[in-house]
Amino acid sequence: MKILVTHISYHCSVGVIKLLRKIETFPIKIIGCSSYPLGMSSGSLLVDRFYQAPTVENTNEYLSFIFHLIETEDVDAIFSPDETELLLFQEYLDQLRGKVVIPPADIIRLFQNKQESAKAMLALGVSVPIVIPYSELLKGLPEQKVILRENVSCCSYGIYITNSTNISDIQQHFTPTTFAQEYISGQEYTVDVLCDRFGEPQIIIPRERLAIRGGITYKCRIAHEPSLIKICLDIYRNYKIPGFSNVQFIIKDDIPYFIELNPRIGGTTIASSLASVNLIELFIAHFFKEKALAGLDYYMKLVNWETIVTRYYEETIFFEKGK
Repeated sequence: MKILVTHISYHCSVGVIKLLRKIETFPIKIIGCSSYPLGMSSGSLLVDRFYQAPTVENTNEYLSFIFHLIETEDVDAIFSPDETELLLFQEYLDQLRGKVVIPPADIIRLFQNKQESAKAMLALGVSVPIVIPYSELLKGLPEQKVILRENVSCCSYGIYITNSTNISDIQQHFTPTTFAQEYISGQEYTVDVLCDRFGEPQIIIPRERLAIRGGITYKCRIAHEPSLIKICLDIYRNYKIPGFSNVQFIIKDDIPYFIELNPRIGGTTIASSLASVNLIELFIAHFFKEKALAGLDYYMKLVNWETIVTRYYEETIFFEKGK
């Protein structure tokens, strides 16, 4: 089976490649692409064949590249970790002929919009950090941290933290495309979710962030948190998201606050997989080999709760050409 992994400079793409390498039930050839040249990231040296791609922002050139690559390499499946790319692929789904699993475009756009998704979660009865109107900020609030967020953003990009009493700082960083929320200080969790083709959750694994480097979790605990699992079940009853996604929470005073949902595979989803079953293998078996999945109750019993997973204990060496 030939599998294309895009954006292989991303942490999640490297995790996908590592999990693909662990599959022994069927042979796999991994093709990778990135806008960075060969050797600029570890991922480019971990695949069987590498292609340098145009940037996804250059829509026509990028699509031509992808379609040509699919034909040249006879690609069977595509893993994409990028929401912008997924939305682009959604427009050309017929031409991709079932080679990629993509949530509905309206769901991707909803959860890209952090303010609208916060409203959607409130409607479900899920706690979210309070949204503070700009006019209230300018009046001056009791001293507290506030977070300014871009309405449409991904991961930790577009976030600025300041103090509610620093009016000049707020005025400088607040724009027509941002909104303000109370800053929640507590324990951070990411919940990895794999759903079947109907959007029914098959496994829900919360992991507690224990340490980060460069904004990426490199040490986490696989945490059996029933409150997070229940909230995710409520969310996925209302929003059908086939394939991989992840939900971020902060728990403060035993209350889980919804931060965001990413309708794609997570940067540290590999940790949940290593502590349970090979989620990539399940994904391929179900979506591309038409195998039935065993269901949530079955897979949740296979999770090794309280496992600690650390990352990055390996090196990649880039030799000078010819040596």
